[in-house]
Amino acid sequence: MIALAFLQTGCLAGDGASATGRDSKKSIGRIVLDIDGRLRDIVLVDPLGRRDEDSDSTLVTDIPGCSRWPGGLEHELDDPDTNYKDRMLFQLEESLPGQYKVLAIADDSVQVRINVVFEPMLATSASCPSIERVDRVPPGPVSWTLQATGSPPKGKCNVTILPVMRGERGASR
Repeated sequence: MIALAFLQTGCLAGDGASATGRDSKKSIGRIVLDIDGRLRDIVLVDPLGRRDEDSDSTLVTDIPGCSRWPGGLEHELDDPDTNYKDRMLFQLEESLPGQYKVLAIADDSVQVRINVVFEPMLATSASCPSIERVDRVPPGPVSWTLQATGSPPKGKCNVTILPVMRGERGASR
C-alpha cells in the first residue's frame, strides 16, 4: 500500500514536469547517467512518469531507449576489478525535457556520486556536456531530481542535478 502511494507520487511528479511545454515528448539529446555508491533498488523515472527498475530480479522498463547496466559497462565486459554493487549506469538514447527522478535505498550512510553526460540533439552553446554531484546520504530512501532542458539559459547546463532528498522512495520492498 505504501509502495503504491510512493509510486503514484513519483509518477505525478514526472507528469507535472512534462506538461509545461508543447514539445515535452520530443527528444533533446542522449543522456548517460552513472551512479556510484552503495545503493539498492535504484529506479529511474522519466518526465512522463515511466519507470526503469528491477523488480524481484525482473527488469521492468517503460522508458523507450533506456538501457541499464549494474556495475557499468566494465562489469558487462567481465572486468574482475569492478564492484557491480556500488555502481549503476543508465543510457537514455532519447531524453525528454523535464524532471527525471533517481530513487534508491541506502542501507548505511554512504557517499554517492552522480555523473551525467549529455549529448544534445541540436548544437547548443552549453559549455558543460558532463556534470557531477557528490552527496553523503543517510540510511533509508533517497532521491535526486535531474532537470533536463533542450535550450538552457546562457552560461547554464542542459542538465542540472538537484540536491539529494531524504525519505522519498517510489518502490520500496
